[in-house]
Amino acid sequence: MKKSIFKSILSLALALILAIFPIASIKADASDYVMRRQTDYPWNTVYVNGGSLAATGCGMFSFVNAVGYLTGETLDVEAVARWAHSIGSFNVTYGGDGTYRTSFYPRASEKYGPIYGFTIDCYPEDDNTGYWSSVNNSKLKAHLANGGTAVAHVYNHFIALVDYDYDTNCFRVWDCAPASHRGTNSNGGDLWLSQSYLTSATYMTIDWFCLLSLTTSHKLDGQDYVDMGKDFYARIGNNNIGKYFTDENNEVWARDFTGEANQVWHFMRQANGAYLVGNSGSSKFLSVKDAKYENGSRLVTSSVDYGAHQKFYIYYLYNNFYMMPEGRDMTVDIDCSLFHTQICGTETGNGKDEASFKARSLNLEIINVYDGTREISNLGDSFQATIKNSASGKYVTADGASLVAADKNNADTQKWNFTRLPNGSYTIVSQSENLAIDVEHTRLEEGTAVDMYNLTKLNAQTFFLIEKDGSYYIKPTYTLNTLHMNASTLDFAIYATSDDADKIAAQKFEISIIGGENNSLVLKDNSSYEKGESNLNKVAAGQTAAGLLSNFANENAVVYNANGDEVSGNAKVGTGYTVSLVVDGKKVDTLTIVILGDVTGDGIVDGTDYLKIKSSILGGDALTGAYDTAADVDGNNEVESTDYLRVKAHFLGSYNLFE
Repeated sequence: MKKSIFKSILSLALALILAIFPIASIKADASDYVMRRQTDYPWNTVYVNGGSLAATGCGMFSFVNAVGYLTGETLDVEAVARWAHSIGSFNVTYGGDGTYRTSFYPRASEKYGPIYGFTIDCYPEDDNTGYWSSVNNSKLKAHLANGGTAVAHVYNHFIALVDYDYDTNCFRVWDCAPASHRGTNSNGGDLWLSQSYLTSATYMTIDWFCLLSLTTSHKLDGQDYVDMGKDFYARIGNNNIGKYFTDENNEVWARDFTGEANQVWHFMRQANGAYLVGNSGSSKFLSVKDAKYENGSRLVTSSVDYGAHQKFYIYYLYNNFYMMPEGRDMTVDIDCSLFHTQICGTETGNGKDEASFKARSLNLEIINVYDGTREISNLGDSFQATIKNSASGKYVTADGASLVAADKNNADTQKWNFTRLPNGSYTIVSQSENLAIDVEHTRLEEGTAVDMYNLTKLNAQTFFLIEKDGSYYIKPTYTLNTLHMNASTLDFAIYATSDDADKIAAQKFEISIIGGENNSLVLKDNSSYEKGESNLNKVAAGQTAAGLLSNFANENAVVYNANGDEVSGNAKVGTGYTVSLVVDGKKVDTLTIVILGDVTGDGIVDGTDYLKIKSSILGGDALTGAYDTAADVDGNNEVESTDYLRVKAHFLGSYNLFE
């Protein structure tokens, strides 16, 4: 009893002292990890985008230190800093501007957490501010006392919090840049500081923090397999080595992207939730060779027999897919030296090196959508466009880092830069904000929000464009869900497609090109027109200007008559008219319209055209340019009697020039 009273009195006295003065470390490390300081060699000689780690690296070092204390693992701080810069989260401007905490720490959790066994939590569920901001927080204290760590922000600086003592109400701080004005320049920056000090000291008041937690297991067993849909086509890739599962004579190899059918796999869900996986090129099915379940057993393709060796469960863990044969604690894997596919044990994190973990992480690039038959569209390698919801007429608009729907305004907030990647998907970046359209945390669930984020080109930011009835689905590559506009809130999320008319309308978008790498007119995938070298062919008689323009993906295409005057939307177009792409008031691409049989340019085919073609053949006025092309109705590059006889048959109703 006396001992307990004495301990309480001692703890109270120590707490009063610590409330006024920070003191040196009094507790041993939780691991053998040694704190890194940004001012120490060799890191003080490293520069990233013009900024030195010594001057700007506190966010990077505090992250590495918090991970090191938590896991005992030593991250390469220079590599972390260069990666953070590549995603726009560190030293973005020349000279260095430090760490963008709200973008870096969530992404660091996704990139490094699965490998080193931790997660980062930046967003309290019970706090409307969207982040934690004070050390007077019971969850933070319990988190630290129970072995977790945190990264915290003070005035113009980041620190790591690695422990908490309830008896003294003090936090163990690791300051990677010890300084007298912060009161951290003793004991190498490893100090116990009181809650009072961390809520009142000018340069050490904590105004933000995030929590790092150790994950006890990285095994796929114990995780729930996911339902990816009843029937879909996908490529199976590995992001680490940039290779795709490829059927070569019934052996499955990891090869460079070709886009050929032997790299496309048909996933068919079975009653037990596993998938048969057929190859589109060979019509054979992914199988464990000889049903032999050992580390290193090869994957092959063989005729379907519905055995367990041909059924694979799909798991989704840390924003990556994994595949496991039915009934086995083994994972589909790539031998990264020989590039053959195989199966191995399920362990993906603790006890395995980084290469082993990455070899098991797969990316399913789900190609089709809606009815299972739609193929991805290619609108060009690089272009700028507006994106309009077909049903509402509202435009996809950048509003800071948020994505909203708004009326047309012709501003940069409604201009989007599309860049096509090797797999046929696109990144979509705002002209005004330089941020990419992004699915929140790469989640699979319906209703997941879609906003904007710094460009990373990861799964959350890569989209297939899939044409349907003149509009497009904008589908994240890793899921069958597609971009969906909420008509009442005017914001965006991802939802599954269906036959429901309202849902289809919410998911169909018109992509209108307003410029791009080649500044060229682009026909929509469903157009029956044909672009020649300088002509627009296969235009039927009776077409209006508005109907003609609906065949183009370009927003600012304009129709002119043969005299060069712009025509209205309901005006009938004829041979000799032109359609031009107009950018900044200039015609940057022009096609001349050709309507077979229409040599008078009035947009109809009648006896006048018949007589004019016949006259030119008999020595009358020669037809030139687009009119000569229109007269060659049989397409043999020569205007002759067969052509005018077909024109006559057309207007008499016994022949159709446009079928």
